[in-house]
Amino acid sequence: FYGLIAGDAGHTWGAFYVNMVYFQGLALGGVMTTVIMQIVRATWGAPVRRLAEANVAYLPVAFCFFLVSYFGREYLFYWGRHPMPGREFWMSPGFVYVRFSVLFFVLYFLMARFVGLSLRGDVGLARERTADKSLWSLPIHRFLVRGWKGAEREVIPLQRKMSCSGPVVAFCYVVVTSLFAFEMIMGQNPNWTSNLFGAFIFVSQIYIAWACLALSSMFFSKRNARLGEIITSQQFWDLGKLNLGFCMLWGYMFWSQFLTQWYGNLPEETQWLILRTREFPWKGLAWVVFPMCFIIPFVSLISRDVKKNRVTYAIVCFVLMTGIIVTGK
Repeated sequence: FYGLIAGDAGHTWGAFYVNMVYFQGLALGGVMTTVIMQIVRATWGAPVRRLAEANVAYLPVAFCFFLVSYFGREYLFYWGRHPMPGREFWMSPGFVYVRFSVLFFVLYFLMARFVGLSLRGDVGLARERTADKSLWSLPIHRFLVRGWKGAEREVIPLQRKMSCSGPVVAFCYVVVTSLFAFEMIMGQNPNWTSNLFGAFIFVSQIYIAWACLALSSMFFSKRNARLGEIITSQQFWDLGKLNLGFCMLWGYMFWSQFLTQWYGNLPEETQWLILRTREFPWKGLAWVVFPMCFIIPFVSLISRDVKKNRVTYAIVCFVLMTGIIVTGK
């Protein structure tokens, strides 16, 4: 509020929007990690899966922050100040925010439903097997297990429902995130286009989500002795392999965009890239971000010992997560 009143409103809204996009993406990517685990039947991920599903709690906050950004539209978006030629209605601020409010609501609902199905089985089973029912009598517990018919009749059907809804959630996530990337991130610059940008964004979100899940697992396994007994170096090794895989995928997406812009030599694409790699104040930052996002994680996570060691793996996670937020995505 101080920045809006007494400072530079443009920089204040810019900082707000960068953080909104980053943490919204982190929460979406976190839920997607548990969707991925369900689709591929990743049994190794059972000890850390609940930590990934906890990201769903941030989605209502992310939705509110997205709505708040409407009041800074004139500072954030070209189409917030000027009509977009040929797309005057489609990119009008009111219609853009109504459209993405509906899309985000649907996506968040599907994700919350998926996590609810996952929690229903565990909460219902725990209520059946525990002697002290008061441990599982909170309003959220009663909501999750309303109409519970017993573990024998519920657990297997719940797994089937999750296996069916998982690909649907993944599809909606890809579509909504890509549209958001094209229209509300890339759309901040009226003269720049990239057909791969949507994929680059949702891959980046899942990339940092694996790193955040690893850091969360380290933190909570240290604070809870029983959790620490089941979250072992094996989980960190597997998370590290996934981080390495998405590191290579992130690098591939980055290189694919760069190579296309380089050999195409199209002014609307190359001028955006040249400005951020050859001109100050972006030049130095650009050459620092790429090693943080790709070179350091790639070289480090090739080693099994780095992935299994909590200290070294945590350092790599902090580096790559910092690199992604510095890119503004």
